[in-house]
Amino acid sequence: MKTLAELEQEYNKKKDQYETALTAVAHAGSNKVEVQRAAAILDSSYDECQKAYTEWQEAVNNA
Repeated sequence: MKTLAELEQEYNKKKDQYETALTAVAHAGSNKVEVQRAAAILDSSYDECQKAYTEWQEAVNNA
């Protein structure tokens, strides 16, 4: 089982990945393929970030 610090670190890493993906969408411009690819990465990153956040918060609440 992961410690609270490890869960928080994992969440922060996923949050950084999400923010990077968000920036990529913002800079994708008008190239449709590039925008679609960046949006898919953003969507995946968001899901991973939410999952990591939920795990961390559940651990905090159960501590």
